[in-house]
Amino acid sequence: PCLCASNEEKRIYGLYEDVVLPIDATFQKIDIINGKTTREVILRFLGDLCSWNIEIKNCKGEKLSSKTVHINQALLEIDCPANGIIFLSKTQ
Repeated sequence: PCLCASNEEKRIYGLYEDVVLPIDATFQKIDIINGKTTREVILRFLGDLCSWNIEIKNCKGEKLSSKTVHINQALLEIDCPANGIIFLSKTQ
């Protein structure tokens, strides 16, 4: 249902089924490609909870939204169009 690749600072996930995606919150930057036909992306953060900048783009690279969210629980639901990308980066 998902694939991932990473280096020391960034992890990229490809999500292909409606499942809760476990997110390793030790990375500074995380990209999530919504390879599903549905919009709902549910993330389960593993590790310390903190604040994240969230930017969502559609499949054409057009920015749809941008916000900062403090994760105070392990689960977060994000609305992202099919084949869109969610960019997460930790706030400093």
